Amino acid sequence: VGFYSRYGDSHDVALLESWCSHPNPAVTILAIEGLSRIQPDRLRNFLYPLLTSESAGIRSRAIRLLYRWHPEEALLQLVSMLESDIIDERRAALAHAFFLPFMRIKQALLRFIIRESEPALLVQAGQLLIINPDNEVAKSVALIAAEATADKAPVLKSILAKQCEFLARIKLIEETPEEHSSRLLDEAAAIACQKQLASLSSAVRNGQIQSETDLTQAIILLKQKFSLNLPTASLQPVVESLAELDPAFLQPH
Repeated sequence: VGFYSRYGDSHDVALLESWCSHPNPAVTILAIEGLSRIQPDRLRNFLYPLLTSESAGIRSRAIRLLYRWHPEEALLQLVSMLESDIIDERRAALAHAFFLPFMRIKQALLRFIIRESEPALLVQAGQLLIINPDNEVAKSVALIAAEATADKAPVLKSILAKQCEFLARIKLIEETPEEHSSRLLDEAAAIACQKQLASLSSAVRNGQIQSETDLTQAIILLKQKFSLNLPTASLQPVVESLAELDPAFLQPH
């Protein structure tokens, strides 16, 4: 099967078609690859069984084929695999996302790295972001890194560093890669802090913090963040929350 997949021609189409419903997924995958190379239109009749196969490798290849005729449906199928609880499905989806237009899948990839916790899959998704230089995507990765867990953030920062290297290489940024990456991370950290403070202020204002422990932790955090050097948008929720929880702190000393 491997020989016909790689070297077959139009005379071998019928033989390859017969293998597209083979019980061994490895055989089916080789047959799909062969027909994709020789006469991809002949695979249209096999799309439904391929898309519903139990094999992640077969389904991900079928999505790649489906994009030829029904791009929107292919993207929905890809997102479904990226959101799967099964790691092999997510891995296969990323492998074949490489063959789809980046502009159509970049938002799905960003949502993926927000959810994903497996370092190897984050790196795999990151490769797609790196080889498709896009400064707005780099900003999004910085924001995700700023809000990521301690074990996930270093992986995302490494992806961002490589994105910035590519951006510099093709002259999309004037700063050095290190300067650009550092600036994006600083800006992202400020935005994340502002969101955190706004969320905390809203919880205080709406009486959502009830336990003594949570109140104490909230006051400690607010005091740590308090600084007259904060931007107004960040300082205002801090002052409002402290005025509610610990007004004495704001009194002149």
